[in-house]
Amino acid sequence: MIDAATLFRNTLKIVFNTFIFCAISSIAGLPVIALTNAADSAEASLQAMLPDSCQFSGKFEQHKQLSGIPDPLVSSGQVFFSCHHGLIWQQLQPFNESVVYTNKGLHFRSTGSSGAETLEGPQHEVTANLLINLLGADIEAISDDFSLLSPVERSNSTARQFTPSIMLKPANDLLKRAMSSITIDKLSNDNIRIQFIDNLQQRTLIKLFNIDRTRTSTPDSLYRDCQQILRQGDVACSILHDPEWQSVKDFDR
Repeated sequence: MIDAATLFRNTLKIVFNTFIFCAISSIAGLPVIALTNAADSAEASLQAMLPDSCQFSGKFEQHKQLSGIPDPLVSSGQVFFSCHHGLIWQQLQPFNESVVYTNKGLHFRSTGSSGAETLEGPQHEVTANLLINLLGADIEAISDDFSLLSPVERSNSTARQFTPSIMLKPANDLLKRAMSSITIDKLSNDNIRIQFIDNLQQRTLIKLFNIDRTRTSTPDSLYRDCQQILRQGDVACSILHDPEWQSVKDFDR
């Protein structure tokens, strides 16, 4: 028969072990909950910074700073994005050239009315996926390739306000070999700044502005709608509308 003292000690031991187990479980669970909330917060912030439309157009200005060159290489032009078809990046200055990245994995470069050439190789595939995912605000795809750091607000002395900002760090080996980070700043509802830094610390700064969220085109109206927006964009709009046909034409040459 167990005496009262022994019963008391056993009960105390059970209570103590239960307390320790609960405490350890609670402490171990806190970081998981905190990390989950932080990840959700970062994804929500990124979603709010990117264009929230299946189809839009806008203007861009790009500054590319290369090692050994004192002044940045500056280009400008227009973009046309369709979540169902892909992206046209139409450079107008310093010369006319359009790059078409399609959702079907077919990518082309066009120089005005002289036709187009196929862009092949992993560098074009990586660039196409990156830009289409970013501009399409595909948060799931972005989160698969990047770690999203906690969003911050950076001081904008020109506008005398704080600018929402978030940094993306590559999470897979292929992207890690190509770049160091991506920083996205939302300057206004139709004005976004994206900075890419590669592993040589070369910076590419892209400003997207005058973003116009248009109605989503039907397959039949895509070419016409694209043509109305992009100057000298006939070839690029035709490719975006039917990339397989362009691929067949290139093969027959």
